[in-house]
Amino acid sequence: MVFDYLDSGADDEIILRRAKDAYSELEMHYHCLAGLQPPLDLSTKIFGKDVSLPFFGCPTAGNRMFHTEGESAAAKAAEFHGTMYGLSSRVRSLTRAGTCWK
Repeated sequence: MVFDYLDSGADDEIILRRAKDAYSELEMHYHCLAGLQPPLDLSTKIFGKDVSLPFFGCPTAGNRMFHTEGESAAAKAAEFHGTMYGLSSRVRSLTRAGTCWK
């Protein structure tokens, strides 16, 4: 059930269709990073905070369907990888998982 929910773009597949349409308009140049040698430094600043990765996780509907700790697990994973996590406004409970910005 959970895989089907994620794979189908959540129920009616409208978001999935919109995402495919949006990406089909882009021209990707996969060789743009050719020649770079690992390890790559992907660190940057997001909202003035130093992060290790140039992106951060955002909430999805029903995080507890995907992991027993729900939002806490996602926040802990973001902290572990040196990036941020955007907390849902509908979260029911959250134990200390990382730094809170106000």
